[in-house]
Amino acid sequence: MKNRLGELALSRKTAEETFKAVKKLRKDCFDEYFVSVQSRVINYYEELTKLKGKHSSSKGAADLIVSNEDEKYKGGISYLCCPPKKAYALNPEKELSGGEKTLAHIALFLAIA
Repeated sequence: MKNRLGELALSRKTAEETFKAVKKLRKDCFDEYFVSVQSRVINYYEELTKLKGKHSSSKGAADLIVSNEDEKYKGGISYLCCPPKKAYALNPEKELSGGEKTLAHIALFLAIA
């Protein structure tokens, strides 16, 4: 009986260590991919929304934000956009015009692809 309890304790410890290793790998992989997509969506959105002519310094801003900083892969991800010459970041699904939504979605698509 003692032998069996020792085996079970060892199995439990091994399972916990494996779980921790997998959790760390999942977090590291998510973080690496998220940072990459976040950086690209910012760059693509800026490029797609650059204004030409006398307002050539104006461009839009976008960002991806996770809702759960501790376990990013568990919570949601918000995509915020601020078109050129607008004062605040907007939710692309609710507050942008049709053309602004299209540019926001193209930037996100290109960043993920």
